[in-house]
Amino acid sequence: MVEQFLWDKAQRVPGPAPGRGDVYDQWLSFIERHIYRCFPEKGEAEASNLHARSRSFAGFTMARLGSTTAGKFQLRRDSAGIARDSRDQYALHLSLRGRVAVSQFGREQWIEPGSYTFFSASEPTLLSKTGGDETILFLMPREFVEQRVVDAERICVRPCVFGNGLQSLVFETACAFERNAWHMSDAEFQKSSHVMADLTLLALSDTADLLSGERSVRASNLARVKRIVRQRLADPDLTLSCVAAEASLSLSYVHELFRHEGEGCTLREYLKNARLQRARELLELSSPRKMTITAICLESGFSNMSQFSTAFKNAFGVSPRELLRGH
Repeated sequence: MVEQFLWDKAQRVPGPAPGRGDVYDQWLSFIERHIYRCFPEKGEAEASNLHARSRSFAGFTMARLGSTTAGKFQLRRDSAGIARDSRDQYALHLSLRGRVAVSQFGREQWIEPGSYTFFSASEPTLLSKTGGDETILFLMPREFVEQRVVDAERICVRPCVFGNGLQSLVFETACAFERNAWHMSDAEFQKSSHVMADLTLLALSDTADLLSGERSVRASNLARVKRIVRQRLADPDLTLSCVAAEASLSLSYVHELFRHEGEGCTLREYLKNARLQRARELLELSSPRKMTITAICLESGFSNMSQFSTAFKNAFGVSPRELLRGH
């Protein structure tokens, strides 16, 4: 089914004009229902033109979003929104017009017309827009991705090298797919989505990262454990045994996964580093008036303020208070 939202200030029908916030809220509501939930973080978007359309089937979504706005603004996808809509997908984000920054996993990438990036729609994300933009979003199920790629989060929010090769083919194929998706049958849309997703993952991953057999099972288990850790970071009582139990794995097997498939750290170190990274993101995006150090400490899963401050300064070379004040 194809769904769309259109509003053009210059071509609106006679009658009382809707409030600036009303139209923008309607646009965000459409995105929440058909793509994923996000909310404005900073800045104001005074829109003169807004449009969106979406086609979804079998866990895949093709969408095109556009806005003509005055001023910079940000859209945030947080843990509450993720829990609310349960969109367990990865997203290919292509820019046709305007500049957009995608921030996730402590990384940030700016994309401009003719470029794209890849991110997880089931993890906290910040989109920073500079004004009018036109975007293509292609979402694919997490299970589809993690059956094909080792540690899919590694390829999220990474720069792409453009030329006449595979990266350009992904962009051109996505644009062609978007132009035709609205007229396809469900079966055609599903087959095309599989081809589009496979091409995207091939371009973003090294050949050695494509999965098969036992390696696929182990990588999928490791990704599930990491996802559970990130989803429960705010729980100070979260233990390694709890993580293993929720993943339906033995603790010894989880430790083995991190030794052989991980990124050079233990599960305990991964949990600590993830909490510190969450705290840093909250500090960088907040202000002393909006959120206190104590609140950020608790939100990141630390129950001892002194231990939190010491661990944070050891990790980043600056205290939480200094970072919150912008130093």
